[in-house]
Amino acid sequence: MKYLKKFSTNYFIGFISVVSVCLYLGLSLAFPPEPAIRSSHRSEISKHVYKDLDLKLEEKKSDFYGYFSAPIGDIFEYCKMALGKESYPPYQLRPFMPKLIGITYNLLFPNAQTNLHDKLITHEEYVRLTYISMVFNLCFLMGICFLAYRLLPHHNTLSILILSLTVINSGVMHSSPFFLLDIPALFVFALAAYAYFKNNLWLLVSAAMLGLFIKEISIVLLIPIFFLLLKKKSKNILSLIAPIIVFMFIRYAYKTDLLSVQYSWNVSKGDIRLNYLIGSLGTPWLALRTFCISLFCLGPSAVIAFLSFKKSKETILDFLACLFLTLSILLSHAMLGTFTPRSLQVITPFLTFYAAQILEKKERHSENPAVTKA
Repeated sequence: MKYLKKFSTNYFIGFISVVSVCLYLGLSLAFPPEPAIRSSHRSEISKHVYKDLDLKLEEKKSDFYGYFSAPIGDIFEYCKMALGKESYPPYQLRPFMPKLIGITYNLLFPNAQTNLHDKLITHEEYVRLTYISMVFNLCFLMGICFLAYRLLPHHNTLSILILSLTVINSGVMHSSPFFLLDIPALFVFALAAYAYFKNNLWLLVSAAMLGLFIKEISIVLLIPIFFLLLKKKSKNILSLIAPIIVFMFIRYAYKTDLLSVQYSWNVSKGDIRLNYLIGSLGTPWLALRTFCISLFCLGPSAVIAFLSFKKSKETILDFLACLFLTLSILLSHAMLGTFTPRSLQVITPFLTFYAAQILEKKERHSENPAVTKA
């Protein structure tokens, strides 16, 4: 009976993994809350996105206003930064990838003429920057696969299925065709998850500090740092302080509020706005939509992680680290951003790595009882 229970749980986890991969591949680009492409002729979108610009869409046909993705505002700012133009918080506080792509752009196209207008990006510039970004996204996804491979000394079909959810999900599908920072952030979290489950404190701290130059959501990696200190029974407080110093240094360098996390927020003076929270949970319909998006993005990985925990309850600290990290991601998006698959999916590596390494160790132990329990 015990063997049958274990057998059925593994098959159920495998079933969830396969169905999730199929759903992500089949439905992600048509997911209603954030379509991949929207026509530029929808004037209400145009006015909303470019309400602060003194330009009209019809002024120049060569200008980049051809097609909009839902996060067009983000893309527009990253493109400006890559071309050496000024941006504003929170975008300018994410300098690593725009600067890296900008350097690559200048190396590949040394004779390119950049439009001097600070609020103008040509279609040619957009296409070039997008393709460079897509190449970097591919490299980051390959890096995640390499980390997943290195995580486990042995691989079975179940662990491979679970780990595949790290790179085959709606967040990757939504962001891979665009100049966005979600896939680089996903790589940072995969590197942090790898470091955490390998008990490598300084690699984890380094990943957190690097991640803060990519996207400020990496500040939540203080949670696994704290739990790893508990696991190692270490009192190395510097590992908790270092990411906070980097977080504040970036804001100091760009002469903004040292606790800045979103548009127009001045946290140091108690100016905290709830417009994103209201936009996510303000009505029953919005709350239901938010729940469905969260379930679609994180539900499969979260269920697999929980079922894995039931098979190895001695990993309680690791499970709590994943739980609090997931809750912090959900809370931060409720307060500071929109519930979109591309941004929520950043937590996936911790959930999939946790589940895969438990199940792989259990499998090896069942085959060879002399192997130490997980």
